[in-house]
Amino acid sequence: MTKRSLSICILLFFWTTQAINATSINIVRELFFKASYEKDAYFELKKIIPTTKFDTNTQQQAYNASIIVLKAKYESSFLNKIALVNEGLEKLNGLIEANPTSIELRFLRFSIEWHIPFYLFITKHLETDKQFISSNIHLSKQLLLPPDFSKQLFGFLVESNHFTAEELKTISKSMF
Repeated sequence: MTKRSLSICILLFFWTTQAINATSINIVRELFFKASYEKDAYFELKKIIPTTKFDTNTQQQAYNASIIVLKAKYESSFLNKIALVNEGLEKLNGLIEANPTSIELRFLRFSIEWHIPFYLFITKHLETDKQFISSNIHLSKQLLLPPDFSKQLFGFLVESNHFTAEELKTISKSMF
């Protein structure tokens, strides 16, 4: 075997190993939904993020920012909770400013802010994200969002009680 053939074999081995070890973004999305309700899902999500093969670096940064906010749910100190929420949302807001047309980023922020108690006055984007999601969800088919993620996203939108029945009907027609 020549040096070149050996090098190619080694590269293929490492590439294949990485591909096998890489977690699917779909698993991350699924765990994200569960992590706001289940502590074990939060820890699993935190553990698999580094091994996940994201579609973009921005997507990875957004889920990392989301994990910071989710950590606040399981923090005991109120001041630490506020600091974590502010840190994570600051990062996520910066990503959204740089990528204002990303449905997934807007959805992450919407779902995070929806879980934050209103009296903390941190939920500044619920209405604008709602409007953006409603107006652009028809693009989800073009973005090739997996059907399971689309179903979870729609289920959360229903659960959030921020959308009227007419809006949900329109969104449903656009997504499925």
